[in-house]
Amino acid sequence: MLGLHISEALAPLGRAHSAVITSENDHPCAQGWQAAGFDICVNEIAEEGLGTSVACAARFAADKAADALLICLADMPFVPLAHLQNLVSQFDPENSHTMIASDNGARRSPPAIFAASHFKELEKLKGAAGARDLLAAADTIKIAPEYLFDIDTREQLVRAKAQLIGG
Repeated sequence: MLGLHISEALAPLGRAHSAVITSENDHPCAQGWQAAGFDICVNEIAEEGLGTSVACAARFAADKAADALLICLADMPFVPLAHLQNLVSQFDPENSHTMIASDNGARRSPPAIFAASHFKELEKLKGAAGARDLLAAADTIKIAPEYLFDIDTREQLVRAKAQLIGG
């Protein structure tokens, strides 16, 4: 299932705490996420936009007293492990303002990592833009655009499957 991809992709990174932000407790991927060591955090107002899910993630990270928050989207299945490792390795725990975004040459986006000093601001997010405004000030790591392919519709899923099998 598409929703399981990111939990599998993050497994080699070794992390202290992990959570999946979802709109429903009984999501079809919930057992897989829990088996991979992820807590399930239900965003009761997910329909209000990605910003509310980022806010849930920031609250989770703050509650765990995390140094940083790595935000990845389950609907971006082509992000390579090497890119995720690069984001984590570039994070500087000595710099409390570290913020690093992925940059495909046209825009900055998740996967992105935020130092704990950004949690309060992230907790206030609402709407569809997510952390886009914050990412404008982030350092960046370049990534080829095809790796940030975002699957939001059935048509995009069909296109992604075609890419995977070379069609």
